[in-house]
Amino acid sequence: VGEGTASELAGRDLAGKIVLLRMRGLPGGLFHSARTAYSRIAIGDYGMPAGVIVWSDIPNASVVATRVGAIGGGDNLGLALPWTVINNQDGYYLRKLLDRAMPDDPVRMRLDIQGEEQGADKRYSYNVYGVLPGQSGKYILHITHIDGFLYAQHCNGGGVAMQLAMAKHYASQPAEQRRHGLIFLFVGDHENPGVGATDKFIEANRELMERDLLVVLRPEKPGLVQELDEGWIASAPSNVMVPQLLMVTNRSPLLIDLFRQAANLYNIATMDAVYQDPASDETNFHPPYFDAGVISAGWATGSRYYHTTGDYENNLVRPKVLEKQGRAYAMVIDELMKYEKTDLERGGTPYSADKSIYQSDILKLMLGNH
Repeated sequence: VGEGTASELAGRDLAGKIVLLRMRGLPGGLFHSARTAYSRIAIGDYGMPAGVIVWSDIPNASVVATRVGAIGGGDNLGLALPWTVINNQDGYYLRKLLDRAMPDDPVRMRLDIQGEEQGADKRYSYNVYGVLPGQSGKYILHITHIDGFLYAQHCNGGGVAMQLAMAKHYASQPAEQRRHGLIFLFVGDHENPGVGATDKFIEANRELMERDLLVVLRPEKPGLVQELDEGWIASAPSNVMVPQLLMVTNRSPLLIDLFRQAANLYNIATMDAVYQDPASDETNFHPPYFDAGVISAGWATGSRYYHTTGDYENNLVRPKVLEKQGRAYAMVIDELMKYEKTDLERGGTPYSADKSIYQSDILKLMLGNH
């Protein structure tokens, strides 16, 4: 069915069939063409298929674990329509078989798929954190999640490596040099909420969060270089880092200015935009920080290699880029030592939406079957 657009599905009868759906990856990783197509197919207007094979176009990635049933998404995404994802090379092979099939000699194949959703009775995770006290009794919290899909270099192995280096750097300094304390928090339940992670840390440290926390700094997927794709001619990494998106939940002019200064000094490629919504692909980042009145800030980036093995297979996470971003974050931390929380609140616009963008009506329009 190609990319599963309305015109490609027009007049088709999918009832009881296996659908081969081409997935066109988009730069951000969270969004791709198969999400909307899945919504369109799952509603059943073209007959309910037996299942969907999503053929990813991500180059050189042997395994793709992207989401197809969309976050937010359309009204029919809760329907139980079995789907799986195959890689680009396998998809081309299957497509060629289909193209060469004859009415009296159809393609016959067997695909065995096994999966298990592990509940809290089988799945365990923990938070690990280190505390470096300061003189003021206030703290800057630096957070990174340590779980991930597949090799997880992109999401979020680079962030773990960068934060460990920063923790080592600040631990080597005398305590009297720190006006504010630092907390380096590694959370173990970002991708599958419900066992540990951020909300558990906040519940155990509610007074600290509400009274003594200056800001949460949250790097997400650092260290990535841009890949150039010329189709069948060549696909290879470049020496240019993927531009970062700055998230500041209260749009603090001071915080925005500090991050922009750091970006200019350490040559960090950034989007000319500031994102306000907290990181919230699960409940463990929103609303707990928001409810505690905590400001969150940090750079994040995405790519079509999100939740694939292509981050490793294409050598996209580079130590030199991680070093630059670590030095830039350290500059922001050093500058924040001069300020109080009231300085970060001055001129800001507190995040006050009733629901996250990930639960919003606009996402339903984007990813639904409209």
